[in-house]
Amino acid sequence: MFGRRESVVGLNKLMKDIEGLSRMPQSQITKGARRGANVILKEARAKAPKGATKQLSKGLRLKAEKSRKGKKVFQITFKANPEFVKITKDGTRYFYPASQEYGFRTRNGGKVDGKHFLLGAMASKKDAAARVIVDEIGKEIEKSLREGSIR
Repeated sequence: MFGRRESVVGLNKLMKDIEGLSRMPQSQITKGARRGANVILKEARAKAPKGATKQLSKGLRLKAEKSRKGKKVFQITFKANPEFVKITKDGTRYFYPASQEYGFRTRNGGKVDGKHFLLGAMASKKDAAARVIVDEIGKEIEKSLREGSIR
């Protein structure tokens, strides 16, 4: 009924290579994730409100999340900078970058809308960042397969 049996040449090697990907070193995944996050970081710096000192854009940095093996997440955060913490006359503390991103209330009860520079950077560059991540991890996989380090 089924006739002859077909075989795929190299199937066993392909299966071993795919199994080896699960043991891919964390450093290779990290490299791809960092490069992709840098695309968004550069855009966020470009979109950040420019004050006299440009401290807001200079204060942006990537911070790696500590996580399980095989997963790497970066977040864009601000360096510790005393200029970012403001204290009002009544002693209330507020974080300047957050007020620029999300907005704030004025003394007379009005609202100043946020500039959403971090959100805008993510929205405009997420596809480019995803391509960079896939390309970089793909290069690392090919390199590992050539070297035979994935078995």
